[in-house]
Amino acid sequence: EFFNHSKHMIIDEYLEMTEVQHIKPAISDNFFGSFKELEFDAACKRTIIIPFHMLPYLKNLEELNVHSSDAVKVIFDIDESEDKTKVIVSSLKKLTLNNLPNLKHVWKESSTGIISFHNLQEVVVNDCGSLITLFSSSLARNLGKLKKLEITDCGKLVEIAEKEDGMEHGTKIMFELPCLSQLLLGNMPLLSCFYPGKHDLDCPLLESLLVGYCPKLKLFTSDFDENQKGAIEAQISPLQQPMFSVEKVSPNIKLLALNEENIMLFREVELLQEILCNIVFLWLCFEDDKKEKDSLPFDFFHKLPNLFSLMIQKCFGLKEIFPSQKLQVHDRGLAGLKELFLINLGELELVGLEHPWEFIEYSKRIILEDYLGMSEVHHKQPIVSDKFFGSFKKLEFDAACNRAILIPSHVLPYLKNLEELNVKESDAMQIIFDIDESEVKTKGVVFCLKKITLKNLSNLKHVWKENSSGIVSFHNLQEVDVDGCGSLVTLFSLSLAKNLGKLETLDIQKCEKMVEIVGREDDMEHGTTIEFPCLRYLNLEKMPLLSCFYPGKHDLECPLLVRLYVECCPKLKVFRSSFDDDSKKEEVLEAPTNLLQQPLFPIDKVSPQPVGLTLSEENIKLMSDARLPQDLLCKLEVLILSFEDDNNEKDSLPFDFFHKLPNLKSLRVQKCCGLKEIFPSQKLQVHDKVLSGLKRLFLFELSELECIGLEHTWVQPYSKKLELLKLRTCPRVESIVSCAVSFINLKEVYVKLCEKMEYLFTCTTLKSLVKLETLSIKKCESIKEIVKKDDEDGCDEIVFGRLRSIK
Repeated sequence: EFFNHSKHMIIDEYLEMTEVQHIKPAISDNFFGSFKELEFDAACKRTIIIPFHMLPYLKNLEELNVHSSDAVKVIFDIDESEDKTKVIVSSLKKLTLNNLPNLKHVWKESSTGIISFHNLQEVVVNDCGSLITLFSSSLARNLGKLKKLEITDCGKLVEIAEKEDGMEHGTKIMFELPCLSQLLLGNMPLLSCFYPGKHDLDCPLLESLLVGYCPKLKLFTSDFDENQKGAIEAQISPLQQPMFSVEKVSPNIKLLALNEENIMLFREVELLQEILCNIVFLWLCFEDDKKEKDSLPFDFFHKLPNLFSLMIQKCFGLKEIFPSQKLQVHDRGLAGLKELFLINLGELELVGLEHPWEFIEYSKRIILEDYLGMSEVHHKQPIVSDKFFGSFKKLEFDAACNRAILIPSHVLPYLKNLEELNVKESDAMQIIFDIDESEVKTKGVVFCLKKITLKNLSNLKHVWKENSSGIVSFHNLQEVDVDGCGSLVTLFSLSLAKNLGKLETLDIQKCEKMVEIVGREDDMEHGTTIEFPCLRYLNLEKMPLLSCFYPGKHDLECPLLVRLYVECCPKLKVFRSSFDDDSKKEEVLEAPTNLLQQPLFPIDKVSPQPVGLTLSEENIKLMSDARLPQDLLCKLEVLILSFEDDNNEKDSLPFDFFHKLPNLKSLRVQKCCGLKEIFPSQKLQVHDKVLSGLKRLFLFELSELECIGLEHTWVQPYSKKLELLKLRTCPRVESIVSCAVSFINLKEVYVKLCEKMEYLFTCTTLKSLVKLETLSIKKCESIKEIVKKDDEDGCDEIVFGRLRSIK
């Protein structure tokens, strides 16, 4: 690294030696040829950066950056009388000139093109206030590799390509820039043309055309406007030929700047629709301060279906971006807008983001996310109005969110109208609501939040940090869904849990470190009641450390609970008996409290007549107590049998228990170790009148299951009523049925990870599937055919009139 710096110092000092300015270099060609990149700044006091005699020796130079120098007047000083310069082909690819107020020539002389810069790919010129022209016309005609041309803030620039003295008047010149993809011209009051004479400018690959605040430059004309055509001819002498014909401009343009005049032209030419449909970025730059505008051109926005980003600058008279009253012209305009930039709008009073336009909701969320990501405002009052924050009703954050704290304390009071929050797939997230109890503005805030969803937040440690005294109220919460938050130990504080009177759904899954749902507060007295008067759905799944709802003696009251699903939580006791004697009851209550294992509910206080339950073998024994009301489970429609004890093998399902479930419609059997057949071939008295209303059967993770048994005679009346059948991870099952069975109501069949499955149905059975809508088979390695042909004829043509999906 230090060698490059040393070499640069040597060449800089060499060029400073005025006595050798016109002498052959005393340093070897190899030394100069080693330079690929050079930079000169304010320390450079020369008027000429590269004198003519040095050009042949810098033939390998690829990048040149000159900036911040008041002395520089010429970049390349080319003497056409020098023989050695006539064979120069420069390797220069990138030229950057910035803040050179006295620069008059980039290439001095070279009118005959004796030096070639045809490798140039990028030219950026900014704030060179004395520059009148950039290229000679011969040089401009040989820029076949130029990809980017950017010229801004050059106050005296009149043209980009200079007219040569010997050029015959009226001769039309062709400028071809076959690789140019980016053209930016901005803030140049005297620029009137690309070339001061008749010419064609061809840029077939142009993708970005941003020309703004160059009032004398005509950007577009139309071949279909005869009056305009006549005007062009007249304007050639005043050096104002437009740069492009709208009919010939590149169809690849995606980024475009337009003024009011250009918008009017684009409105009139119907052929431009193909170009406009590709525009993703639009810069509206209104240059006439005498023409006030009271609204944006929403009718024109309809021509831009893929507009992603909109920048509005210097629109005089505009007081509101999005008016409160939505008119027909506003419909479907800006539907995909995701970025909005407002610059130098002196009379703007209101953006209007609070108005209920469809596209605005997404744009507002982007603005909020950017604001929350600004670390320097984390502990300051928001710079955005209360009304802006108050307009949010729904927010969603995903993997793009890299903050540890989602909503800091100082923003909480301003999001009081937020009703739904969804946060997912972020490894950075550690805290959702950071509540600072010392914040005065936070105290007494009542949130409208109704639904919160947290999914796959691997490092989340707190949903509500602090708030032990309940200074912030979330009593409007109706639904809480937490899934895949492996670092979360507890969910609610006790004070918060006691004020969730409207909570209807609580779903917590795959939180491996979760120990309790509600955390204990230090000064809490012994024994408390936690009541959820509206809770109807509680699901706790796959949490190996979860041992209790609250780590202390408590009563959990959920009078409206109708669906209670708890599975793969081995340390959690769901039910306890209420019929033990006093000494045993004391033993059951006190011991688990010390071990943080108090069961969720007394068996007789579970919601009257639940609709959905997950039961283990232990819970089935408790539920079978004759002292319980006989109609306790009479409304149960969904039952999940989850047997998680591998040491306790079962050879059959608890059919005697099924008698208590007259309305059972959906049965899921999973992890039942030892079970080889669902429905045994021999019908026993215990099988009478059970499962008569069954419509949905799920068989999951039954490693020893060999046969379902749907083909048995006593089961076939049930088979006819089945509407859904789903098998997953049943590695020994070879077929759904082995002989003819009628499934006249079966609509959905799903089979996955059944390694020995060779076929699903026989041909005769398949013909009964007249209502089948969905068939899905995945990862069944032994599958040979869906249908096994049996002895009966007529399998050549089977009609599935309702089948919609095969996977």
